Amino acid sequence: MVGYLSSRLAQKCISAASGQSRLIQEFFNIAIMLAAGVVFLSGWMRFVVDTPPFFIDTYPKFDNTVKDGEIGRAILNGAQREVHNQTKYDKSKQVYQPLYFLDGKRQSNPVFPGGDIDPNHGVCSDLIVRALRPAGYDLQRLINEDIHQAPKAYRIEQRFNQPSPDYHIDHRRVSNQFIFFQRHAISLPTETDSLFYPQWKPGDIVVWDLNPEDEPPDHVGVVSDQIVSGTNRPYVIQNNGKTQAIDCLERNHWKVVGHFRFPNE
Repeated sequence: MVGYLSSRLAQKCISAASGQSRLIQEFFNIAIMLAAGVVFLSGWMRFVVDTPPFFIDTYPKFDNTVKDGEIGRAILNGAQREVHNQTKYDKSKQVYQPLYFLDGKRQSNPVFPGGDIDPNHGVCSDLIVRALRPAGYDLQRLINEDIHQAPKAYRIEQRFNQPSPDYHIDHRRVSNQFIFFQRHAISLPTETDSLFYPQWKPGDIVVWDLNPEDEPPDHVGVVSDQIVSGTNRPYVIQNNGKTQAIDCLERNHWKVVGHFRFPNE
């Protein structure tokens, strides 16, 4: 009798141990599946965060090594890229915006040099910044350095109540771009008639004063290689609603105050 009871007890213990072993194995398998899921999800989230908005992949690929005489074409290419992507004018972007984007991708920290706002949006001055980068010129860095070197030329404290240069906003102000091009670009005739249009070349920078009541200037664009039918007048790429090439050099109330070819070499 004692032997029988001992045998049954041993069988129960073995059965319990076997069940406990299976339970441990199940927990182990679940843990492995959860770990694999976490790894996959982490990689997927990193892909989503690091992948730029879908249209960025439609950008043409530009060679930033620009030969002499091709800088104007490279600037025009950069402006045409904005037309291709139909960058929308966003008035809210006129105000101070920390620059978290680099090459269309959002970064975890503000970017300098090469920083940008959301590439889906922009104002007219962002078109100029983005147009010059394929030519190898970063206005964010160049204007920041120029303000440090020549603060009296920009007078940012008097004009903007800004005590020191700020790489988030300085290069995005049309008036600062105007001063920079006056200092570092070739100044060309601003006359807008058929006699002078042969001097307006693709990639040239145009600056307007659209509102005489404000401190000029307040709008900027890039001369296109397309010509208005029946004239010798070029279209100009600008962003005043959306980025597009329009016939605006003789438009009423669009007073041209600057015509530049960059750089002044």
